[in-house]
Amino acid sequence: VLLIAFLVLIAVTSKELLIYNEETIIAVCFGLFVYVLNKNLKNMVANELQDRADKIRHDLEYFSNVRKETLNNLIEFHQLRQNLTTEIDNIAKFSETTLLSILKKRQLSLK
Repeated sequence: VLLIAFLVLIAVTSKELLIYNEETIIAVCFGLFVYVLNKNLKNMVANELQDRADKIRHDLEYFSNVRKETLNNLIEFHQLRQNLTTEIDNIAKFSETTLLSILKKRQLSLK
């Protein structure tokens, strides 16, 4: 590709279709610079972007797992809290029943 571009540039120059001035030389140099960068750095940039994508994917998986674990802990805590509330209610009912029974026995014994 570079050889063909060079041959076209020579042909255009020999027919005087392209006149060299500062802007033309800068444009040609810039085109060559972009071509060389694209050819030499394309794989490096692609690999760097792939590494960043892999790191982001790993971070997302990690935080997703942390979120799942946190939600499971919250569910477990909620269930324990519900069980504790039920147990406290049962103890309160038992205490009330027992106290009422003791009071009735006491009142009966006092009569």
